[in-house]
Amino acid sequence: IHTWPVGGKSRDVTYVLLAQTFPTGQESRLPVAIACGDRGTGTVARVLDRILRGARRRVALALRDKYFTEGVTAEWPGRQQSQARRLLLRDPAIDTLVSTVSLRQTAESGMKLESASVGIIMDRVKNGRADLFYLGVDIVSRAVRDCLVIGAGNLMVLQNLPSNGSRRLILVSQRASDPSLQAHLNDDGLAVTSQWHDGVECAVILSGREVLGSFALGSLIATDGAAKSRRLESAYLYAIAAAFALGLTPAQIGNSLQSDVDLVDGED
Repeated sequence: IHTWPVGGKSRDVTYVLLAQTFPTGQESRLPVAIACGDRGTGTVARVLDRILRGARRRVALALRDKYFTEGVTAEWPGRQQSQARRLLLRDPAIDTLVSTVSLRQTAESGMKLESASVGIIMDRVKNGRADLFYLGVDIVSRAVRDCLVIGAGNLMVLQNLPSNGSRRLILVSQRASDPSLQAHLNDDGLAVTSQWHDGVECAVILSGREVLGSFALGSLIATDGAAKSRRLESAYLYAIAAAFALGLTPAQIGNSLQSDVDLVDGED
């Protein structure tokens, strides 16, 4: 890596060229999906990565400390590691970026991305800095252009979202009877939930009362423990909603879920 004097300091040539080519404020050429929170985002991002790759998207995946291009680990030396998300966005072989984002770290140091097409907000306020949590939610929700995916039971987040008339909202719940989910569907909103059909547990995409797609979950979430199965089921619901928001059709999602593409290794 060579260095270049900029403003009295030496910086990587790669960083300088990227900064000049893609100045602050310009949108990425790629659709970006961000899974926001401090727990469970890695699993959701990995499942979304799997669905997109199964649908033949060329995906870059940025987890907390691991990075992948089309399912293969990507590594950079030294200071370039801190620019990993930007480097992935500039890779001409990639057509979609999936990234995890901490809401509290976003409040303190920014999102590390200019904007996103789809945002998945998973966390709720539990313990700790509620002010940082809500500031992170505000930053992320303003940065998301096309669609927000939020848990139907996350009322404090839903009630405090900045208005954006052109942005879609997809609610997610493991309980189809959730009151917020039902109210959203009554207003012809979009939702992804879990339902049983002929003894098979399925993820269902709903638009109002119309079923757009239904996908068997059994073999996808089969694990040794019930709690882990529930967490994985939730991850698939969020990831299916995000894949739909990114433009995959229900048929493409269904075919991808049946493909032999594996989850990459990473944190849960």
